[in-house]
Amino acid sequence: MSYTKTHLEEFVEALYRNMNIEHPEQIDMELISRRLGILIDYIDTPSKSVYDAGFVMILINKQVPLPVQWQEFAHELAHILRHAGNQTLLPDGLRMMQEWQAEHFAAYFCVPGFMLEKIELPSSLQEAIPIISEKFNVMPWFAAARFNQWFHRYFF
Repeated sequence: MSYTKTHLEEFVEALYRNMNIEHPEQIDMELISRRLGILIDYIDTPSKSVYDAGFVMILINKQVPLPVQWQEFAHELAHILRHAGNQTLLPDGLRMMQEWQAEHFAAYFCVPGFMLEKIELPSSLQEAIPIISEKFNVMPWFAAARFNQWFHRYFF
């Protein structure tokens, strides 16, 4: 059986490889933002992205745990890389679609398949989740959802 990567998987892999990031240990929000020319600041309100006329910034909620900050960074990065315009001006259906796309991107970006496939994981999902959560600095529920998604695409 051969595995065909989705366009999103190819996009994420190319993005990481262009930044010379090949292993989970190299993933660092500050490094990624610098390499992409995106400023980061930490705020006391919900995370969001701001971009206008070449100025790009991700504002991260500093009140949430670090894994959630990383997941929110990836979500906001999706809006910067894959969407245009002011989301608040969009009809609800289109805004909801962009939110779904950003969540989907965040899963692929926070736990990239090309890195996940190189990790030797136990056969039990319950044993694999803490390993993925720690290696990729994501919440356990996020690790479980991404592993299930990847496993079903990769093996079925």
